[in-house]
Amino acid sequence: MRPLELEVEGFTAFRDRTTVDFRGADLFALSGPTGAGKSSVIDALTFALYGSVARYGDRRLVAPLVSQGKVEARVRLDFALGAEAYRVARVVRMTGRGGATTKEARLERLDGVGPDAGSVENLAGDADGVTAAVAGLLGLSFEHFNTCVVLPQGEFARFLHEKPAERQDLLVELLGLGVYEQMRALANQRARAAAVERDLLDRRLADLAHATVDARKALAGRVKLLANLVDKIEEAQPELDRLAGDAEAARSEAAGLTDQAGRLAGLAVPADVAEMGTKLASVRDEVDRRRTEADLAAAVLAEAEAAHDPDVDRTALELAVRDLEEREAVAARLLRGEARQVEARTAAGEAREAVDATAAALRAAEEALEAARRDDLAGALVATLTVGEPCPVCRQPVGHLPEHDALGVADATAARARAAEDASAAQLRLTEAQRALDKIEVTLAGVREQLADLDARVDGQPPLAAARARLEALVRAEQDLVNARAADREARANLDRLTTSQDRLAEREREQRRDFDRRRDELAALGPPPAQGDRLADDWTALVAWADEQRPALDEQAAAAAARAVAADEQRVEVVTRIEDFCRSVDLELEGRAPLTVAVEERTRAEGQLATLDDELARRSQLDAERGTADRAEALARTLAQHLKADRFEHWILDEAHDRLLDGATRQLGALAGGSYSLAVDDKRQFTVVDHANADTVRLARTLSGGETFLVSLALALALADQIAELAAGGAVRLESLFLDEGFGSLDADTLETVATALEELGAQGRVVGVVTHVRELAERLPVRYEVRKGPAGSAIERVED
Repeated sequence: MRPLELEVEGFTAFRDRTTVDFRGADLFALSGPTGAGKSSVIDALTFALYGSVARYGDRRLVAPLVSQGKVEARVRLDFALGAEAYRVARVVRMTGRGGATTKEARLERLDGVGPDAGSVENLAGDADGVTAAVAGLLGLSFEHFNTCVVLPQGEFARFLHEKPAERQDLLVELLGLGVYEQMRALANQRARAAAVERDLLDRRLADLAHATVDARKALAGRVKLLANLVDKIEEAQPELDRLAGDAEAARSEAAGLTDQAGRLAGLAVPADVAEMGTKLASVRDEVDRRRTEADLAAAVLAEAEAAHDPDVDRTALELAVRDLEEREAVAARLLRGEARQVEARTAAGEAREAVDATAAALRAAEEALEAARRDDLAGALVATLTVGEPCPVCRQPVGHLPEHDALGVADATAARARAAEDASAAQLRLTEAQRALDKIEVTLAGVREQLADLDARVDGQPPLAAARARLEALVRAEQDLVNARAADREARANLDRLTTSQDRLAEREREQRRDFDRRRDELAALGPPPAQGDRLADDWTALVAWADEQRPALDEQAAAAAARAVAADEQRVEVVTRIEDFCRSVDLELEGRAPLTVAVEERTRAEGQLATLDDELARRSQLDAERGTADRAEALARTLAQHLKADRFEHWILDEAHDRLLDGATRQLGALAGGSYSLAVDDKRQFTVVDHANADTVRLARTLSGGETFLVSLALALALADQIAELAAGGAVRLESLFLDEGFGSLDADTLETVATALEELGAQGRVVGVVTHVRELAERLPVRYEVRKGPAGSAIERVED
């Protein structure tokens, strides 16, 4: 895999869109100050390919990749693999509560490696699918990529100086040999599972312990015996059926004859047959009489209907009679009212005369009272006079006092009051008389008006007597019609009742005749006498007499048939006894059931048992084979688990890997150092370096200088990367890129020179080599460098070429 172009936006330190063009950069440096984002370039490349970053420790953790304050991070990588070019892109989007997820991912094959290359095929369209497709293309898993392509330099410097035991643990980790421990655990698990399976098979085999060849032989023999028994019973069955049929036929014949004899014995003339004829004749006579009465009532009804005129309106006639009667009464009231009017007028005249007389008397009394009052005033003046004094009226001296009667005013007043009372009483009588007269005259006016109305209503009507006579005649005709209709209904009802009774008796007689015919038909096979049809009682008498003659012969025939049935039953019992003996000979209990049924059922059951036993024998054979397989599987798994123990197979493969690593590292070191050094191990399994430029001096690893340590560590890393790549894809992976994310700040000038020379040599091997460093002197020694600068708005990258 050779990177072509990397584009990031919102990714860690790179907030804005940033593009890194790797085309033509076979050996380059990612340089810049600490924290500028140099390692983030390697992280972006790794994330684009595998969707994860190794240094976070959790492959699912992607939220830290999104720049602070951004909601998503975008990464796109174009890379070449052999002659093909591909583009992989991923988008991480923040979710709630500070989490993030990869929302978009795609892998495409491009039509070239240039910057204008376009997509020609979509290979995957989701995060997991892209990761799987990339791993398939590169032949490296995520873990292998971070070991073979992004080299763990620090680990191999430590690997160089570790003790043998610690170096072995580190080698196990780097080579991924923990898989063999997993294989051993899985082998033990499979051994236990095989043991459980074997125990289960043993229990199932124990359940089939009865399934043996001897048991099958015995059961097959019983099936054969039962089959023979069924054959014998079936051979005897026709004879049994014949005897059963003979016995049944004889019993049926005897029963039929006995039934016929019983029917003959049960024949008797019904008690109500003769009585029924008498009743029916009497009812028929009564029906004839009632029919005559009904005819007479119908004739009377016809006469009444003829006498009644339906066109005469009885209601109108009754109204006319009522109006005539009312007019006669009103005319009488008018005469009486006119007489009272005359009397009232006379009384009113007399009352008016009395009023006039009392009025005159009242006027006279009032005049007398006035005169008396004048006299009384003079008397009062006299009382005030004194003789010799002047008179108050005439002013003359009073000579003497005149005499005066004081009682005249009182009498006149009383007389006037009496006259007034008489006048008032006379006036009251006049008012009452006039009121009575007015009332009588008003009443007479109403009576006269009523009489005029009645005269108009009865105009054209006959006299009252004639109208009354006509109404009475009409009422009599209607009553006669009602009575005639009632008599007609009663006569017809009586006729209907008797006719119904006659029909019921006739139906009863017909039922008796049908009963006779049925009883006679039941005996038709015996030839009963024919019915005469005239009198039912005579037919019954003849039939009963004939039955008494036939019964003795039928009794004899029934006894003979019963004897034949008994003989057939005895013969059948002999055959059944012989069959039952056959059944007992094969231990078959009948318990009252049919021998053939029991034998067939037992044979079927035995055949089923035999089939079941055959299945069980086959299952037992299969279980025996499965148990052998389980035994072999357990033995194989336990043997494999023993071999995979750390002190066996793992120890062997570690030795082999150590030797191959040593050979590979020596070749890499020779290439990097121009053959000046080679690697070896001493008898304590410690790494040593053979210094060929110094008379093949053997030196311990801890005595190496910084530059020498870097060269040896790099050689070990490259050798292990090649070995892991070979393990990862059967030697098919070609590592075209290496990225060294290693600090070189602690190295002196000579060491930096050694490192630069080694990197140049490594680049000459045809690989893309990228170095992450903040040492400017080292970066400037490389032909291409990408300078990463950190600014207020995020980091930026500039490609610089010498």
